[in-house]
Amino acid sequence: MRWWARSSLRTKIFSAFSALILAVLLATLGLTQLVVSREARRTLSRELLTAGQVFDRLMNERAERLRTNSILLASDFALKRVIATHFNPSGYDPETLASAGLSYRQRTGAELLWMTDEAGVLLAASPSQPRIGLSIADLSPLKEALATEEAASGVAEVNGTLYQLVAVPVFGPDVIGVLLLGHVIDDALAARLKQDTGSDVSFLTDGRVFASSWPAQRANRVLPAEPARSALLRRQPEPKVSLLVLPDGRFLSLVVPVGANLPQPLYALVQGSYDEALAPLRTL
Repeated sequence: MRWWARSSLRTKIFSAFSALILAVLLATLGLTQLVVSREARRTLSRELLTAGQVFDRLMNERAERLRTNSILLASDFALKRVIATHFNPSGYDPETLASAGLSYRQRTGAELLWMTDEAGVLLAASPSQPRIGLSIADLSPLKEALATEEAASGVAEVNGTLYQLVAVPVFGPDVIGVLLLGHVIDDALAARLKQDTGSDVSFLTDGRVFASSWPAQRANRVLPAEPARSALLRRQPEPKVSLLVLPDGRFLSLVVPVGANLPQPLYALVQGSYDEALAPLRTL
């Protein structure tokens, strides 16, 4: 206060106006931060909702292509002849069936192709696996295809890996077998979905992460852990954007239910970095 008393009038006026200008600048910056933060969140939320719609469309298109290819393949006369060999013990050759399965899998671009008889006993598998000769009739969607004698599709876990599956009965003219084709749901698919939607995508349940576009070394810092994950996945009956504060930053997240035949419900978690969206504000 002594300094203020000894100061000239010019200094006092300058100091008062400087303090006023500084207060106005700080208030303006605070208001700008509030407005820009809200707008950034609204913009990113709209982008995530759009990404969720794109995700749904891409997954449905992928399933429909697989279904179409499976139906066309099941009507192939050569395939029917191959499957029908199991009715003749002397002509049944598992190696021939396995070779045919590999050829058909490469033709369709599927990652999994199984052939069963009319009761659901596995005749051939590509890639090969030890359940040849055993019944897999309880595997969905094979179970539905056997019951209805129509094509059925769904998401299921096979040998610890998540697949988008289609089961198609093979007629000759009665059902002589079932063709099961599948596309794997893995990190590579999640990365492709990220390219198409612009947001990171993870396939997960309460207890497991099946696939993610996040790098493995970063996934545990950007995906919610228990019990926060369970609370997030079960929070809304319909897709809604939520703000998550995680070890690697703040993320706006959209939960998209994915129909699957699993012990726990499957979801796709679509995420965008809130901190990256606010980067221009930090520069300001």
